[in-house]
Amino acid sequence: MMYIMRYTYSGESVFLSCLVKCSGRYKPDSEFRWKLPNYREINPTELHQLDQGRFHVFDISSGNLSLLISDLTEEDEGLYSCWSNENQHKSFRLTFKGCTLSETEREPKTKYTGDSVLLSCSCEDPNTKPEDFRWTHVESSGTEVSNESPRYKDRVHTFHKTTPSNLSLLISNLSEDDQGTYRCTVNNKASADTRLLVKGETVVLKSTQSLNELSMFLSVFLESLCRPAGCVLSEHHVTKSSYAGESVILPCSCEDPKTKPEHFEWKRAAVNETLVSDAEEINGRFQMIRDSPHNLFLRI
Repeated sequence: MMYIMRYTYSGESVFLSCLVKCSGRYKPDSEFRWKLPNYREINPTELHQLDQGRFHVFDISSGNLSLLISDLTEEDEGLYSCWSNENQHKSFRLTFKGCTLSETEREPKTKYTGDSVLLSCSCEDPNTKPEDFRWTHVESSGTEVSNESPRYKDRVHTFHKTTPSNLSLLISNLSEDDQGTYRCTVNNKASADTRLLVKGETVVLKSTQSLNELSMFLSVFLESLCRPAGCVLSEHHVTKSSYAGESVILPCSCEDPKTKPEHFEWKRAAVNETLVSDAEEINGRFQMIRDSPHNLFLRI
């Protein structure tokens, strides 16, 4: 049996043309019909009532039995044929262009606690619109990675609503518990894995300077305290070391990302000296970084 191939994507519409020469003895509603996938057979009148009006037949009285299907899903895939009496006029094979995942990075991604990470996952064809996809954390028994999961609540962001073929995942405020293998699965079929390594943020001092210069450097090493009001601080076990003239960022954040502390201050603990607070900025070298209200990072 010969048929015409039609390739399409989920969410689109497809037009299947079928024109039949009519005579007065034909009774369109009973003589004309479409055979659909899964052995369904239906006449034009019934088609209007099928799947909430997604199927539309044109001017039956003039022999135009063309079929328009809108808002396509992968369940619509298959063979369609237009019939009058026992004569088959046209057949169409409707095939969906699925999501073939682009190749992901083979090397693990390495990040530090408090960082953000972008896990890439996308369809090779930018016109593809996968009906279903999900991210899971393999080592934690396939825990779903979404804002609905308590473990990742308010820490993840996806991009498919604006770009359907882009299934990438952004995770913010990483902890060492986030380490592991992340799996992007499309339509319960194709999948791609990305390995994430999360390290505690410890920077080891390296110096080629003389002992006197090193001693001077150590005298400006900061053991700082962040003291915001109205939030419970996340644990940050961090040792930061750097060279004179360089910059450093010290992390500090509230456990609840919805917290918006009004009052805060950073102090140099050894001498109880305020570096910066909500009330004043002591020195231009000390700057607050608040990319989110609950983050109170300090840049020196």
